Amino acid sequence: MSSTLESQRLALENLDAIEDALTQRFLRNPNLLPKSLRRKYDNIPPLGKNRAYTKRLFRLQQHELRHLSQEYDSKLKQVLSSVQNDAAAIHQELQSIEEDGTFEKFEQLIAPLLKDTNEGPVVRGVQQQYALFGSADPKTVKVKLKKRKGQEVVMAKRSDLLSNAASHIQNIELDDVLDLKQFHQFYNENFTSSEIPYVQYLYSFNKFPYEKSNKEVYRSYLKSLYNYLKQKYIVLYPLSDIVTILKEVESTVENKASQNQNGLGSELYCAVCDKHFATTTVYKAHLESKKHLKKVKKVGETFQNEENKPNAWYERSIQILATHLDEAIHQTEKYLVSSERARFNEEQDQIDIENEYTEIENSGDSDSNGESSSDSENDDDLFKNLPLGSDGTPIPYWLYKLQGLHKTYRCEICGNVGYKGKQAFERHFNSAKHQKGLQLLGIAEDQYQLFKNISSIDEAQNLMDRLKKEARLKQSELHDAIEVEDKQGNVMSYIDYLDLKKQGLK
Repeated sequence: MSSTLESQRLALENLDAIEDALTQRFLRNPNLLPKSLRRKYDNIPPLGKNRAYTKRLFRLQQHELRHLSQEYDSKLKQVLSSVQNDAAAIHQELQSIEEDGTFEKFEQLIAPLLKDTNEGPVVRGVQQQYALFGSADPKTVKVKLKKRKGQEVVMAKRSDLLSNAASHIQNIELDDVLDLKQFHQFYNENFTSSEIPYVQYLYSFNKFPYEKSNKEVYRSYLKSLYNYLKQKYIVLYPLSDIVTILKEVESTVENKASQNQNGLGSELYCAVCDKHFATTTVYKAHLESKKHLKKVKKVGETFQNEENKPNAWYERSIQILATHLDEAIHQTEKYLVSSERARFNEEQDQIDIENEYTEIENSGDSDSNGESSSDSENDDDLFKNLPLGSDGTPIPYWLYKLQGLHKTYRCEICGNVGYKGKQAFERHFNSAKHQKGLQLLGIAEDQYQLFKNISSIDEAQNLMDRLKKEARLKQSELHDAIEVEDKQGNVMSYIDYLDLKKQGLK
């Protein structure tokens, strides 16, 4: 077949497959579309706390969509350039086929396309490359029969949801915790007289101006911090438009520069030259200087190259990026104060969710509504796993749901173990496993009864602190109520007597 026509046909086939892949992913989970790209009044339900997705899986899919959209743009440019460059050659080739008057040349052109028509699965070739769960290992894929619908569905692990075309981003680092420790250390060493803790720095690094000791050091600090925040924003929000944010920065900095040049600014500062001035006379003289006017002419070129931008641009960029990364800053603080055990339990829960099976081809009525497809899978299994009643036969399904046996209750104190049904969950509070967990938290055996029905580690620790505070308060009240008499016959409270005795007055 003609190499020109074949390359164009293949490129168009790729474009069609990518469009179909993007559509299928958004139909499966509309929440993948970022809020900045949605309509003002959208009716997409929030994802909420859904076991079908973890943060990692959700962001992996967004990175896959970003990769597919970039690949679509590059292939579209190739097609357009090919059509423009080879239009004459293609027209001549088609004209020769038309003049021939037979279908011989046409049959030669389409002969490669007619090969292997009966081979392979329904989704073949290019479409298979972009198919959801295309990177799944064939050994882990299984076929299951839905009893209620009588259909066979293909199941795969959620951790394999990416396509072959985007399988290289499977191991991308998607941690939503900011690592600003090196910037915090640099800040304490160069820009402050008294050191501040790391948590305080997380909420104050974007509050400018700093106490600047060295302009070059300050500029290199701003550049490094800006580049880190920019890369982190792209990793956490791959479908958001970073170009729009940078345009917002440029407009605000340019407006500030023009205001200062016209004497409208509240401070005597030149954003173009990145200089502060003490008096209005010196400031106005600077605005009329050749050096300043030369930089103003080049300001258009300056804003196209990040390396030559003024410090004010970097400061404003850091402030805007910090606003967009507010959720990540809160998550970083939460990570710092959380215990290692809580982190381990959370990570283990994420791994368990990713290793669960879900349908490869979903009909759009489960995951698109934000519900886990594994829930329907479990419902199918319930009829063969119903517990036996007193007569030795499985209990009715309505009774199974009435007793809450279809729900799983988890206890953090027991190591995030799940218990099926409310009765089993309430019984486990008297088990040795739960009491061992309380003991590890430092709770005395005689207080176990006070911690009944508490399954969260944070709630248990808060209650323990409250009980200790109440015990200290009762002890102090008891000592105030006790009256004693010293050797001279003076009557006083026991607390006052101990204070005087420590001072050597009794």
